[in-house]
Amino acid sequence: MQFGLTETQQVLKNSAREFFPAECPIAEVRRLMETDTAFDAALWKKIAGQGWCGIIFPEEYDGLGLGMVELAAAMEEMGRADPRGRGGRVDRGRGPAPAAGRNYACR
Repeated sequence: MQFGLTETQQVLKNSAREFFPAECPIAEVRRLMETDTAFDAALWKKIAGQGWCGIIFPEEYDGLGLGMVELAAAMEEMGRADPRGRGGRVDRGRGPAPAAGRNYACR
């Protein structure tokens, strides 16, 4: 039984680990925390461009067709960049909040 990440999972995790500190420096997270919505459409567009809004959605719905482990790996790295420890607004089972259950809505 394997308890480590697969190569695909590790690549996803490493990609997220590079992306979030570069795109979400602490100063930017703090700035967003001071807004009414704590939402940055440009950031979510970049996240969607990485395909992360569709990690758990099947490929026939323009998702990546991956699973919960891959979602957890990406969320872990998102949480690392979020000093509040919330890891972004995510509704487990439906993907990141802006997707509202539909990957194409997050593009």
